[in-house]
Amino acid sequence: MTPGWTYIGRRGLPFALAVLVGSPAHAAAPPPADAPARPWIRRFRPQAHSLEPGAFVGTLFPSRNHELYQYDRKWQPYARVAPTFGLRLAYFPLRYLGAELEGALAPTTVASTRALLFAARGHLIAQLPLASVVPFVLIGGGLLGTRGDALGTDLDLVSHFGGGLKIHVHRNVAIRLDLRGTVGSGHGTETRRVVYPELLLGVSVPLNLRGRDSDDDGLYDPGQRARPTDACPQQPGRLGDRGCPDRDDDRVPDPDDHCPAEPGQVDRRGCPSLRDSDADGVYDPGQVDIPPPGGDLCPALPGEPAHIGCPPPDSDNDGELDSDDRCPDKAEVWNGYQDDDGCPDEIPVDLAAIVGTLRGINFAFMSDRITAGSRPALDHAAAVMRTYPSIRIEVQGHTDSEGEAAVNEEVSRRRAESVRQYLIQAGVPAERLRAVGRGGAQPIADNNSARGKAKNRRIELVLVNDHATGAP
Repeated sequence: MTPGWTYIGRRGLPFALAVLVGSPAHAAAPPPADAPARPWIRRFRPQAHSLEPGAFVGTLFPSRNHELYQYDRKWQPYARVAPTFGLRLAYFPLRYLGAELEGALAPTTVASTRALLFAARGHLIAQLPLASVVPFVLIGGGLLGTRGDALGTDLDLVSHFGGGLKIHVHRNVAIRLDLRGTVGSGHGTETRRVVYPELLLGVSVPLNLRGRDSDDDGLYDPGQRARPTDACPQQPGRLGDRGCPDRDDDRVPDPDDHCPAEPGQVDRRGCPSLRDSDADGVYDPGQVDIPPPGGDLCPALPGEPAHIGCPPPDSDNDGELDSDDRCPDKAEVWNGYQDDDGCPDEIPVDLAAIVGTLRGINFAFMSDRITAGSRPALDHAAAVMRTYPSIRIEVQGHTDSEGEAAVNEEVSRRRAESVRQYLIQAGVPAERLRAVGRGGAQPIADNNSARGKAKNRRIELVLVNDHATGAP
């Protein structure tokens, strides 16, 4: 709607009549090019604060018992049918209720003599503004008069009622059909009231004084001076959402909502909080506004941002990631020696010499007290361990099969612990040593001979393989 039509109320009736006769300078503005098409039946529903100038033609059926004549003239009937012409002006402060003024002329004859019936009237109109086709009813009153040679001049107070249908073929054009009954005084003492039936066909020009609101949500279609402007003129919405719908009711209107069917957050453009299924700091793919490095390429497997949510690569499958592997194309040999560099390696000769059964270690009978003759072997083992500070040793105590198993296991544990304490006192850090007692469960010789039993009573030093057994 052009600004002139939006504010036609400021310019008055002359301007409205100019529009009625088709002034080309004030043609209706087309709807926005991007507006979605609406069914015609709902496209031109009546609006509040609208002015409706119009014109009409029709047929009046004068009563055969009328009282429209000058009393000093002889009463005569009018012709049975009289054409009607008129103008009207209605104002609707509400979509369903308004008031209207009309003026009409109806040329007719009385006994072959010309006469003129004229009317000035006003009425209230109640209409059903749900669609482009609008039924209505009206009731009001006014003056009905006559002028002519045969019956003279007369003017009577009358009332009228009626109903009809308005068909809005355009936003500013409506075809209107009225069926009326005008109630006036009757001629003679026995006829108190008579009815003048009337059938009218007219055209009206609805002019919205406040602004066009196609979807009836209280915001006005764009292209007008009326404010506030509706960002979605064909879809009802809320004022806070600029007149656009919000299907998920998350306070982000659908045109701006990147997740219109799922409630979300305003700062996430209507989408819910970002999901991170594997809790690795890289968000699941397929979501809106994912920050760098982008969607998680391994959403079910914890990874690192540097690898877009996937674990770092391990080319040689040795458990050492390429980023930490000094030999990424060669697998680590897990033997307890330099197991953290990712490279294959061999145990040095001097270290290999102390691994296994530590010879020359003796204890007092059924005791954990180390004999003096055992010290050279233990001192040598401690010196080698100090040379290789990254290794860790498990000190294992073993017995033969004589006696109860529980007693043997306890004796072997105490002996292993005695060796561990000796090595600690010799300068080996305690966290690099652990002691366990195996009792007679792991013999290396036949327990049926004295020589075999002597071999089974032993202390073994075992390199701890973190990959296989874990740290102590």
